[in-house]
Parts: sequence; C-alpha cells; structure tokens
Amino acid sequence: MRTLKYRILPSFHALDIELTFLPTRLGPLRLHLPIWRPGRYQVQHFARNIAVVTSEQALVVKSDLSTWMLEVVDLRAITVKYRYHAEQPDAGGSWVDESMIYINFINCMLFPHRGENRPCEVDVVLPAGGYETSCSLRTYENKIRAKTYRELVDSPFLAAPSIHSHTWKSNGATFYLQGLGPKIHFSDRLVKAYQKFVEYQLAYMGEFPVRDYRFMLWICSKPFYHGVEHTKSTMMVLGPEDRDEASKQTLVESSIDLWLDGYGAALPGKRVSIYFKGALIALGLDLFIRKKFNHTKSLRDVMLLMQLRYGD
Repeated sequence: MRTLKYRILPSFHALDIELTFLPTRLGPLRLHLPIWRPGRYQVQHFARNIAVVTSEQALVVKSDLSTWMLEVVDLRAITVKYRYHAEQPDAGGSWVDESMIYINFINCMLFPHRGENRPCEVDVVLPAGGYETSCSLRTYENKIRAKTYRELVDSPFLAAPSIHSHTWKSNGATFYLQGLGPKIHFSDRLVKAYQKFVEYQLAYMGEFPVRDYRFMLWICSKPFYHGVEHTKSTMMVLGPEDRDEASKQTLVESSIDLWLDGYGAALPGKRVSIYFKGALIALGLDLFIRKKFNHTKSLRDVMLLMQLRYGD
C-alpha cells in the first residue's frame, strides 16, 4: 500500500485528521508539513496550527519547525492523528464554520519523508443533510483521489449545503464556475463574462494544458480581494472594494518590498498593487512593441515565446 490515506473530520474552525500509510523501512521516520503554498512567495509556517501529533504505534516527537519524528519498529501500517486549526478565511488558507468547509490541503496534510510522489486518498466526513462540493480532483466511492501528494496539495476543496454552479465547454475543455455567496452575484452576466475571457485566452495562447478547470468563488460581505491560481483551478475570495489608491511607491519598489513586508499591511500609502499596476505596465509594453514593429508584433508574441521556452 503506497497510498497515503487521509480521513478528515471538520468541526468549527478545526480539522481532525488521520493519516494512515505503510512505512518503507525500519528506523527513524520524519513526517513533514509544507512551509509554502502555491501563489505565495513567502515562508508559511502552517505547523503553528497543529498543537500535537500522536500515534498508537509509536511516540511522535516534534524535531523541527515543520517536522515530526517517530521510530518505525515493524513494517505494518502506521496511523498518526492531529488537529489543524482552520481559521484563515482567504483563498490560500483553510476555514470551517457552520455554513462551509474550505480546505487547502497544502496547509494541513502531513506526509512521510520522500512521500511527495505517493498516491493519496482523502475521506472528508461531511455533515449530515447533504453537502455539495467543488474540487478539481476526481472522487471515487466518496473519496478524493490524487495521483501524487503534489497533485493533492495543489487542489483546494470547497463544501457547503449549496454551491452555485455553471458549466460550459470551450475548445475541448470543460470549465466550471462554482461558488458561495448571494445568488444575485452568480448571474448570467457573470457567467458570460467568464466565458468571454476564457475563449479569448484560449485563442490567445492557442492551447490549454488541462481538460477540466474550475473557477471557485467565495463572495463575502467584508472588504476583501484575494485569489490563488492552481494547475486545475483558481480560488478567489471577493468582497466590497476597499483599497488605498493615494500610494507612493513605483511598481519596481513595491515588487522588491513585497519580499520585505510580506503580504500583510505595510506602511499606510506605501505600497501599490502589483496586480493593478502590473496590468498597466503590461498595456504599456504591448503598445511599445506594437509601435516599434508597426503592429506586426505585440505582447502576445512575448507570451507565446515564454510558453514555448518555459511553459511546455
């Protein structure tokens, strides 16, 4: 049994997790928790949300900031148990309350040393009464399956009593727009907007790397704007706009200071949005290229060349 088997029991702001696996050798074994996640260029110490890890087969001792040790005395299956505090309400965290369950598996899934390429099976025990789910991974017999741990932790999971859902096909791929929030936000106008930019981008790049893709939305009442891109999905948390437009830095300065300040609050009026300002810079580059080459070249040629050299 190479498969890493997880069982998750959600409760208010908590995930009780069991990991069962077969060790491959006798002796000391390390269990790891990632310190990074997709889309965030910053060390993230998710282990601070775990108080203790236990096992009936062996004593588990924390040996590093995000590492636990146990002694393997035979090659029978080992089960470890722990609770993860799930109270981070953004696209990159994990959150559980009475109305929804949102899990970024990269936050909370321990794995044995050198186990990143082992297949995974996840059983999320949903509340009674029927919950709808959204996840880019396949489900078999009510269990989520991933080819590798790497694939698992790049695939966020959303569950709620009701999820707004729209599906369409474009250029041989199936797209989903799924999310939580007031129904008025999930209108035909929104769906048509998504379909329009999907079709444009597919034509722009000339190819698409996956057969199924999910746009996952959490529309909340508080001012918020946060998104994380994954291989087969994008999760966005959106609320009423509340941004400082009177900011002093240039885009280059803010790009540097993003590593200095992290993604939290900086000095008031200091840092510009690298996303908004970056879009304007991209427009400027496109116009510059078009002018230089008399509209025979554009920023699209740069993107296609980068895709050819690095994306493929």
